Amino acid sequence: CAAWWAPYARLLGRPVFHVPTPAESGGVPDPYALLETVRRVRAEGGDPRLLVLSVADDPTGTVAPPELLHETVEAAAAEGLHLVSDETWRDTLHDPHATVVLSPAEMLPERVTVVTDLAGALLPP
Repeated sequence: CAAWWAPYARLLGRPVFHVPTPAESGGVPDPYALLETVRRVRAEGGDPRLLVLSVADDPTGTVAPPELLHETVEAAAAEGLHLVSDETWRDTLHDPHATVVLSPAEMLPERVTVVTDLAGALLPP
């Protein structure tokens, strides 16, 4: 997810656990790395509850392939995680004719909260 999410979690007194994200996958983590991270954190006494991801990454503009997003959403659901989908850049940083953008909310609406901020996407660099 975008870098600004971690300080918000820390302000709420919640720890943040980073999961490796392939360069070409937007802000969507590798599903196997997600499972490994969640299981390791739980084995160490942690209690991860949320997965924050971005289908369209800021600042790279890369978009997660639908297959990867689907596998990651399934892995998160299997671990009982709620998903927060940061879709601020969803419609601004991709080529709509060359890219298929899929929201996790389209796959698992009861377990996903979508966050958007159109003002942020329209600000000059």
